[in-house]
Amino acid sequence: MKSETAFLTTIFPTDENYIFEYFSSLANQTFKNFDLILVNDGFRELDKIRRIFPSLAIYELKSAGNIAKNREIMISHARKANYKFAIFGDCDDYFSDNRIEVTLSKLKSNDVVFNQIIPFGQNIDEAEDYFGDRLFEGESIAADDILDKNILGFSNTGINLSCLDDFTVDFPNNLVAVDWYFFSLLLGRGKTACYTKFCTTFYRQYSENTIGFKTIDSEELRHIIKVKIVHFTTLLSDDSRYRKCLEDIKLLEKFILTNESSYLKQVNQITNPLWWELINLTEFKNENYK
Repeated sequence: MKSETAFLTTIFPTDENYIFEYFSSLANQTFKNFDLILVNDGFRELDKIRRIFPSLAIYELKSAGNIAKNREIMISHARKANYKFAIFGDCDDYFSDNRIEVTLSKLKSNDVVFNQIIPFGQNIDEAEDYFGDRLFEGESIAADDILDKNILGFSNTGINLSCLDDFTVDFPNNLVAVDWYFFSLLLGRGKTACYTKFCTTFYRQYSENTIGFKTIDSEELRHIIKVKIVHFTTLLSDDSRYRKCLEDIKLLEKFILTNESSYLKQVNQITNPLWWELINLTEFKNENYK
């Protein structure tokens, strides 16, 4: 019988130990009836992986050679193949053995489910729940909660594909934060996302991460601002609430030309900053940051 569940990722050349940990964690899942859909972006050892992990039903899709379009391909395939549920997980991370089981259980009553993240690797001294007390078990979030930062990544989320029935999956080529864009659109149309601490993504920190949990320097700050300008500009065509976000980030871009040092000092004092999280310029200028 065909599985109702697709586990989606893009696979690319990286450290073979990372790849092995990824596939091992999927092979060890308590829920077994899922298909692994891979957009292959230059990985040449898939036949070897199939031999090592014969229990995994692996399906390979051709890469478009673009980050955003690769994500579009895997989501569109899951819809066209009539899967009911899609769970996302990056090939350089790994997962608790109950992640698929817990996610599917919660997707029975939610559009989107996102789970606990525990960073590990480069510059991580102690493994701990990164979201900590910023989120509680069963908490639901809406579009405004990810307006200027993100907690819904393509390694800690699952979706009920029925929530895409009125949705066109079309990601512009220039997007970097594809996951943030995708979930912003979904939540902007009234879908909700529910958080669970009962399963975990072990989120690898190393130099190749597009965005990790790390100290922000001048180069990284400018990168984040650039990504957010593209993000807000693209979303503005669909949702007017992003007009103010775009205005604010452009003001910040000008502000740091002469105030970068003081801004960086404060932004690096945020405890456990979320993806793409910065200090709003108005907030920065208030008495708390003088």
